Amino acid sequence: MEEILLNYQGIIGAIAGTVLGTVTTLITTHILRNHGKVQTSIFDVEYKKIEKDSFNPYNMIRLDFKVKFYNMSESNKVLDDVELIFLNDKNTELLSVAPDDRDTFRSSQYSAYIDKLYFVNLSPKQLALKKLQIEVTDEDLEDLESIRVVKLKCINNKRKKKYDVYKR
Repeated sequence: MEEILLNYQGIIGAIAGTVLGTVTTLITTHILRNHGKVQTSIFDVEYKKIEKDSFNPYNMIRLDFKVKFYNMSESNKVLDDVELIFLNDKNTELLSVAPDDRDTFRSSQYSAYIDKLYFVNLSPKQLALKKLQIEVTDEDLEDLESIRVVKLKCINNKRKKKYDVYKR
C-alpha cells in the first residue's frame, strides 16, 4: 500500500489540489456575487397640506416623493414590507403606513385606484425609481403639524431592516 502511494504521489497531489482549488473558487465566487447592498434615497419631496372642504371631509397632508433603489450586488434582491414611519421631534413613532405606488394609477369612469407598494424586486446592478404618495388625514393622526421626520423602512431578503430618513 505504501509503495502504491509513493508511486502515485504526484498524481494524487495534483488531483487533491485541483479539487480543493475548484471548491475554494466556487465558494469565493458565490460569496462575492451575493455580497452587496441595496441603496435607497428619498428625493423630490412635495409636502402639501389640504384643508377640509365640501369634497374632502378631513384635513390632510399629502406627501409625494420619489425613491431610488439601487442593487449593488450581482444577485436579485427583494425589499419587503415597505412602510413610511412618521416621527415627531422626540423620535416617537406617530404612524406607520404602506405608501401608494403612483406608477400603478388607473382610473375608470367613476373612480381612481392606486396600489400600495409592499415590495420591490431588483435585478442585479439595477437602478429603479418609484414615485410614491401618502395621504394622512387628521383622523389617522390628530396633530399633523407634529410630524418632523419621515422614515422609509424596508426589510431585505436576510430579514434585516433598512431605513432611509427624510427630515422636514
